[in-house]
Amino acid sequence: MTRNGPRVKPFDAREICARLGIEAVQLPTGEWIYPWLHPNVRFCFFLYADVLGFSSALSGNFAKAGAMIHSMQKIARKLCTVRPTGGGRTARFGYQLALDTIIFYLKNASNVRLAHAYADFLQRCGTLYWMALSKHEIMLRGAISAARDFVAESEVFVAPTLLRCYEIEKMQDWAGIGVDADNIALAVGPLVPPDEIVCPNYLVPIKGDPLGVGYMLNPTLRSVRRASGTKVSVSTVIERLRENVKNEALPDDAKVKIRNTIKYIEWCAEQSN
Repeated sequence: MTRNGPRVKPFDAREICARLGIEAVQLPTGEWIYPWLHPNVRFCFFLYADVLGFSSALSGNFAKAGAMIHSMQKIARKLCTVRPTGGGRTARFGYQLALDTIIFYLKNASNVRLAHAYADFLQRCGTLYWMALSKHEIMLRGAISAARDFVAESEVFVAPTLLRCYEIEKMQDWAGIGVDADNIALAVGPLVPPDEIVCPNYLVPIKGDPLGVGYMLNPTLRSVRRASGTKVSVSTVIERLRENVKNEALPDDAKVKIRNTIKYIEWCAEQSN
């Protein structure tokens, strides 16, 4: 105790990092900081997405579950072969796949042309979503975010960004991709939505918040469909989803997600016309 009240324990980045299971970084000044606050850290963009229906397939149809994972690997690998636009010499696309979760990312983006790198990343996220849905009938529910992130190992990220993506993804009652406008603004400045991003003008079906997130990825753009190499039209995908929702074996919550997904894709398609 002090004369003015209880003694305040000094801030200790090493202790907080230890609780998180990571190592703090010491600067030449002697100061200890979080890894993602290191001055040499580059920007990273993330898509965190859940493969809807995977758990059900795993419990009853191993072949289908395996095919879903194989399809996601195939799509992600294809998208990772091209160098990012405006990302700088060290930037590259990559992905991690852990059963029903895929993390697609652009890491080590240069500060010089972040907006260009972000636009390229958005289009590839849209291509990933559209290829999964139109070619393999795999529904993804995810979120896109960005921040200065620290790469602890070659493919291990230590940052609060993925937690933010996870929170947004769980809020969505559909197969779609929300955009974390706050974190994107930190990365590339005030968000001026390009063609790939749409601002919802209807009540988005979000759990616990009818207003939803501020922005969503538009997966129905012609540029995305061209990049995906699919010959399937938006209307054909919508018809497939309508057929799927008629399946009596589907649980009610799955039917809700499919119906909301149809509404989402229809609305995105309207914005593209």
